[in-house]
Amino acid sequence: MHSAVAVHLEASATLELKEMVFPTAWKPVVVHTRVLLQDGSSPANANLNARLTQAQWSVEPAMGLTDSEGKAALTVYDGQTYYLTADINGGTQQRCGGPLRFAARDGLVLDAIVIEHNWGNRLAQLNPAFRAPR
Repeated sequence: MHSAVAVHLEASATLELKEMVFPTAWKPVVVHTRVLLQDGSSPANANLNARLTQAQWSVEPAMGLTDSEGKAALTVYDGQTYYLTADINGGTQQRCGGPLRFAARDGLVLDAIVIEHNWGNRLAQLNPAFRAPR
């Protein structure tokens, strides 16, 4: 069994390592979803963001755009849990849908996300004190 050891080097110093063990790399997988408007139509070019639930603000989200049928595929990491959100821009404000929580696995087909909110900060809904703008 291997254990972690801190390695400190002075400026311009070198160290010969005989063995270095890295954690198992996360496996990328593809998940599929669809974005709908409240009337059931599909917006083209809706933005999708999948953020890790345990690190929402510290990592770049997996991102995608819907096609003309509102469908999209996103590459995320197997076994990780995400919040998926969608938004569209147009008129005077951004509109959004989600968040949809899911555990990633290859080929997963998620429920459709409906654009139903007239504001852009869809992750704000995760805060119990959140009150939607009027």
